[in-house]
Amino acid sequence: MRPSRDLNITLSADGGVNDDARYFGTPLRNGVLDERLRRTNFNVADSVVKYDDRVWRAKVDWQATAGVRLRNETYHLSTDRHWRNAEAYAFNAPGTAVNRSDYLEILHDQEQTGNRFDAAFDGQLGGMKSRFIVGLDWYRTKLLHTNNSPYGGASTVDPFNFAPGGFLSPVPTIPGRASELKTTALFAENALDLTKEWKLVAGLRSDHMELDTTDLRGGVRMVKKYSPATGRLGAVWSPSEALSLYGQFGTGTDPLSGALSLPGGGNIFDLAKGRQVEVGAKGAVPAVRGEWTVALYKIEKRNLLSRDASNPNITQQIGQQSSTGIELAFAAEPVRGWTIDANAAFLRARYDDFKELVSGALVSRDGMTPTGVPERTASVWTAYRFLPRWQAGFGARYVGERQGNTANTTKLPSYTVLDASLAYDYSRNLKLGLAVKNLANRDYALAGTANTRWLLGAPRTVQLTARASF
Repeated sequence: MRPSRDLNITLSADGGVNDDARYFGTPLRNGVLDERLRRTNFNVADSVVKYDDRVWRAKVDWQATAGVRLRNETYHLSTDRHWRNAEAYAFNAPGTAVNRSDYLEILHDQEQTGNRFDAAFDGQLGGMKSRFIVGLDWYRTKLLHTNNSPYGGASTVDPFNFAPGGFLSPVPTIPGRASELKTTALFAENALDLTKEWKLVAGLRSDHMELDTTDLRGGVRMVKKYSPATGRLGAVWSPSEALSLYGQFGTGTDPLSGALSLPGGGNIFDLAKGRQVEVGAKGAVPAVRGEWTVALYKIEKRNLLSRDASNPNITQQIGQQSSTGIELAFAAEPVRGWTIDANAAFLRARYDDFKELVSGALVSRDGMTPTGVPERTASVWTAYRFLPRWQAGFGARYVGERQGNTANTTKLPSYTVLDASLAYDYSRNLKLGLAVKNLANRDYALAGTANTRWLLGAPRTVQLTARASF
């Protein structure tokens, strides 16, 4: 709705029910994937992974004057989520049967109401072009957490004559915790053109959070407040239209909303904090209608959460981990209708200060690589418009080895996946697409523990899509 040329009002309502995948991995037999089991889902027959989400939004965008723009967004989110699964599978010592455990049932009934307002001012500061934004962000989140902790239950199944059975837990599923998070944040940022070639960017954010948790089983209520302040400072130098160099430093905290479902409601833990230093360059290659980017960075995060390796019901807060890396990207259209996109990343990730809790004892993991983190990744995609309405594409994705445990004694293997696509522009408002993922139908591990279980990537998958605009 546009009451006037300078005022735009948008009202929207979105909702969806998602019955998600209920696959939690394939057990390895003597540390090796048995191809006979690669399409077997070892979950129970009545497993559930379901999300019911609804979002209402009202947005107002007003160009008050030539140099003043006001924006406001009010929203309300409600979501009901339900998980009921047997999530852990491992072969017995002889390799004749699979033991299932972690019969887990969790329900989340969550609501979030919020409002975000910001004002942007375009003008001059000391004779230099300036764009200043100031705003207020407020939201309140409520969560009723229901579960069957400590997630007992176990069964043994024949992997080659598999009968899934049903979900059976020795612990009833009852409400465990009611949590409420209130957050108010003030933020401001400014982009200042120091000269034609130099631009300075800065931002600050101050949050005030209150986390209120009640243990519905024990009757204990706890309240904790946080007041983090974060910011960023950066500069951009553009000596020519074909080249820009930049550098920035920033600090941040992980969103506290995830703490609503942590043990104790999360209010026994401090905020996870981080900082990042990054420098890079972006350039153009007019001869092939291309562009490239290079970025070097170091990220440090501390106060991360970690589960006891032997008891997932125990959570601790560890010291620090860091990542140092370089990312490269290139995109071009060397011939009209033929495009190429490629990127690669080289990373060094380490636990800097991590004493892991293993069966009640602390074990140092300092200097180890975090689990599940590939230190080498790359992808390339090329597409060709061979007719005015037809385009074909082909690409490859590479993910390097990842550590299978915090002790770095096992690894998940690297993999390369091939994809292809075919697109047809039926009309200006209707586009059809055919995509084939994992063209070679390769088995590969997305995640897991290297010697016990792999979460396999999807097999060859064909997707047909239609996109219409009105």
